[in-house]
Amino acid sequence: EFQDIYDLLALRVIVDNVSDCYKTIGIVHSKYTPIPGRFKDYIAMPKPNMYQSLHTAVVSNGKIYEIQIRTEEMDQIAEYGVAAHWAYKENKNSNRKAIEDMAASKLRWYSELIKYNEDGDDENILNIFTDDILQANVYVFTPNNDIIDLPKGATTLDFAYRIHSRVGEKTIGAIVNGKIVQLDYVLKTGDVVEIKTSPNAFGPNENWLKIAKTSSARGKIKSFLNKKNRDLLIAEGKESLEKEEQARKASLQLTDKKVAEKFSDRGIEELEELYYEIGKGTISPGYVVNTYTQIEKSIDEKLLDSINQRDTKYYHDDINIIVEGLRNPQVKLSNCCKPIPGDEIVGYISKGTGIAVHRIGCRNIENVDKNRFINVFWGEATGKYYMVDLRILVVNRDNILVEIINSCTTYKARVAKVSAQVKTQLEAIIKISIEVLNLHELELIITNIQKIRGIYSIERIIK
Repeated sequence: EFQDIYDLLALRVIVDNVSDCYKTIGIVHSKYTPIPGRFKDYIAMPKPNMYQSLHTAVVSNGKIYEIQIRTEEMDQIAEYGVAAHWAYKENKNSNRKAIEDMAASKLRWYSELIKYNEDGDDENILNIFTDDILQANVYVFTPNNDIIDLPKGATTLDFAYRIHSRVGEKTIGAIVNGKIVQLDYVLKTGDVVEIKTSPNAFGPNENWLKIAKTSSARGKIKSFLNKKNRDLLIAEGKESLEKEEQARKASLQLTDKKVAEKFSDRGIEELEELYYEIGKGTISPGYVVNTYTQIEKSIDEKLLDSINQRDTKYYHDDINIIVEGLRNPQVKLSNCCKPIPGDEIVGYISKGTGIAVHRIGCRNIENVDKNRFINVFWGEATGKYYMVDLRILVVNRDNILVEIINSCTTYKARVAKVSAQVKTQLEAIIKISIEVLNLHELELIITNIQKIRGIYSIERIIK
């Protein structure tokens, strides 16, 4: 509102030094009535752009005046910008290193912009300007009495990242004004903040993105999570390929050059990139092995030659599978997708290991030689149990694991293995291996689990 504008009538006082600034504000307040809440000390707590001045508003003759009190150097910076700082100091013949050190400490936020500009993250640059600089109005202190400026609503986690990205990544807690607080504690001007770190800290997780309010901290958290997820997927991809090599008795001995020769058309030039794509599931380890190994004349080729003998059917009693067109083949249920009666299935003739039965849609057979597929069917046998792995995303609350296990055993499923992992403060992941009779029984169990309070999602695990 118009009446809320206090600087229609303004007075600026330029003095010789900082001590005179405070003497002047004392004289002003002794002569005129100050308006509560309008005094701002930007000398002790400068704005991020190096602006310094004392601000106050007083009443005189029924009118409101804003008064600014600053030194000549402060006035140069306020009127002409950061570059005026050097010009003013040079004219005073001051020590050049002292000038540079002071400027570096006050332009810390500018280094953040440089870093984000190098990363090409234009959106973060804009957010840092609008959120972390222009709206900076909370001033807190380190235990060493250094002043840290943050936007209103910033948390202790934002403070940690403002100190240094490594401090943020290793943060395990915070102490504000001598009391232990949560990472989502909203800071207030005058708070003294100490960050507790640990070299064994797990580092940022998805929930930290909800806690952090500054664009700078959120950008660093996202960058950490992206790198962490990539590293995990690379490790998983490497492990999957090594297992496939062992199962197929192959030794690929891959190098960056060999990978580029076979996969450059898919944008993959290095071995690490290949592991990453396998970990993401875009390329199956079986496809990679097939790409580098020649199919020799062996038992599996004889199987291929006899596929057209449709008058022959073989029943594999151990796993309740009927194979069409072959006599006494070696058959196994694949461990990657773990098919159960009721699933649509297909057989794949693997090198040297017979026929592997997969669920239709299994990602590990998406890119294989389709000529090696063979029709397989479920038999009529009942009473056989099959292992299924489930991944359940849940609310992190007491007794939810017990309720899930009870839901499984209600339908007489056998619980073989359970593991739980806290994902965030609010979420957890439960992995459970159960033995069921068929797909219908599994669907009943899943439906029953979904009725439990705090279940986000349920999915069958495909390795």
